[in-house]
Amino acid sequence: MKLCATSNTTFKLACVPLFIAIALGMAAIARAAELPVPPLIREVSPVSAKQTQTITISGRGFGTMIPYNGDSDFIQLTDITRNWNAGHSGNLVNLIVAEWTDARIVLQGFSGSYGGGWSLAAGDVLVVQVWNAQTRTGPASFTVKVRAAEPPPMPIISAVTPVLAKQTQTITISGRGFGTVIPYNGDSNFIQLSDITRNWNAGHSGNLVNLIVAEWTDSRIVLQGFSGSYGGGWSLATGDVLVVQVWNAHSGAGPASFRAEVKADDPVAQSVMTDDTPPSPPGAKIVKATIREGGTSLELPPGQMYLFGMSTGGGAPSSQFTAGQYADAKNAAGLLSDALAYGTNNQNSYSTQTAYHDIGGVSVAGSWEHFVAYYGANHQSGAHDASVSFQTNEDSLVVVLGLASSQQFVSVEGIPNLQVDASRTGGGIVIAHANVKAGSYNVVEHSKVLAAGQDPAHMADLVGVFVFGGKGSSGSAAATAAGSPTSASGSSAKGNIREVDFQNFDYSTTCLGENDPSVAVHISKGQASNQDGQFWADKPVYGNFKGDGHELAAVALSCHPADMSPNVGFSEILVFEMSERGPKLLAKLPPSFWKQARVTGLKVSNQQLTADFLEMGMGSNACPEWVVTSKLRWNGTSFVNAGQSRRKNSCAR
Repeated sequence: MKLCATSNTTFKLACVPLFIAIALGMAAIARAAELPVPPLIREVSPVSAKQTQTITISGRGFGTMIPYNGDSDFIQLTDITRNWNAGHSGNLVNLIVAEWTDARIVLQGFSGSYGGGWSLAAGDVLVVQVWNAQTRTGPASFTVKVRAAEPPPMPIISAVTPVLAKQTQTITISGRGFGTVIPYNGDSNFIQLSDITRNWNAGHSGNLVNLIVAEWTDSRIVLQGFSGSYGGGWSLATGDVLVVQVWNAHSGAGPASFRAEVKADDPVAQSVMTDDTPPSPPGAKIVKATIREGGTSLELPPGQMYLFGMSTGGGAPSSQFTAGQYADAKNAAGLLSDALAYGTNNQNSYSTQTAYHDIGGVSVAGSWEHFVAYYGANHQSGAHDASVSFQTNEDSLVVVLGLASSQQFVSVEGIPNLQVDASRTGGGIVIAHANVKAGSYNVVEHSKVLAAGQDPAHMADLVGVFVFGGKGSSGSAAATAAGSPTSASGSSAKGNIREVDFQNFDYSTTCLGENDPSVAVHISKGQASNQDGQFWADKPVYGNFKGDGHELAAVALSCHPADMSPNVGFSEILVFEMSERGPKLLAKLPPSFWKQARVTGLKVSNQQLTADFLEMGMGSNACPEWVVTSKLRWNGTSFVNAGQSRRKNSCAR
């Protein structure tokens, strides 16, 4: 098109401005194309109320920088709620920059003068600003609200190698969450070994008996024995009960606890302990393990014993199982989140108002002589694991149910050759089994969140371990009617009370919390432990307390809460009589009856029950001042005091 193709001079002059305008427009376009692209923040990962954390800033136009710890002209985080800044030139609070690309900046937390008034708190409003590191354009800005910091993960002890009755030996503590410490010979705030039989401690700050720590990693601690004032009354003896406690060396979280019995220094016995022959095939067999997504009821195929587990989102009320309820876990919000049940009924159900929930179960058939159930629970906000220790004296089939509310990935470990039978991606249940040899084991359940948005207060973890031992003609001894777990010994309901094995027995106890609901605890070989603490049952004493010619059994059941010093313990006395259905609880004398102290002995005389218990007086938990002897008689409805006397404790004289 020839707009200016004319011989008319006037018209040609009129075309000049058009050429100039076109030229100027093209130059402006060229200059605009050369202008730097301003930075843009599309997303900032959640920010917690703590110093060390990973914060990822995603977007474009950030430029590039090498990692550094300090400040710069190109980034600033401003807490507008508490009025302080971090990361920009001149700020006293600095940033730890682990990565800076044009599309992503990764911070590993704060440094410099972080702390006190210059720290993050839950609910604070934080403004993130970024300038391009090369062109200085910006800032891009993004506002986030600071969330509460999740509690540090609790350490878990999964195994402790045999402890021998001698000073120099190798003791290996396995698990996770221990932190790291360089080797030392002495004491620290992060480990303690307590001989609760002979009442002495080692390894913790202030203890006179020290530990030789040869290795301390996040998953293993290796001790080479004891030092300091070890010897005499402060030494190990065969049969002593030793409590091993570990705290995380960085966060102080814990303690994790593990209970072990001191073995004789016998090379022959040790060779037996390290026997690696495979376990004999058990008499019990799994018929089928299944998980029903979104279900509240389940029917299992025919078998002889049925195990059930349920897990919910934890944000609304739920009920326990309608049959065979065994154990449950309530979350930090006080809502029932997970539950276990077992019995001879192959159908079970529960009710819930939660949007997300599952039910799973296992049918077991075959033959076994002994059945024992164990569980461990974690009720803490943000719970991500639970553990339970157990022992078996024979080759056994072990079935494990791991449950986690408001979680989307669950796993279990701690038993050799553990095989997963049923699990669901995005669900809160896993079912597994293994054939094991006689020995001591610690099962750990782990869980984690795969999507953002779960409320830590709705999280709780529960792990159940069900042990089928021996190869008897049937498994009916394992349970009576659904919902009524019985003694693991399976003794006859019409037999003599002395035939009941109270050292291997299912107890319902309030020892750890007298005002809390009773919890089910299985005592094996006189002891048990779970997430809440340790338990042990003394051998029973027998007497004709009612004067009707029938013997009753009195058992002192004692406990040690996991969150207290190993020297702290409580006791309750349980008195049983035989009924048509087996041993029946006649009376319970709770910890308050014994002034929240330990019962140290029971005797029977003239149809009266005599109990010795410790009274603090002017003493301490390690050495109470008094031993009180209380005589009790049955008045037709309860046991009442028939007189007391006291004497100085031998350690207080």
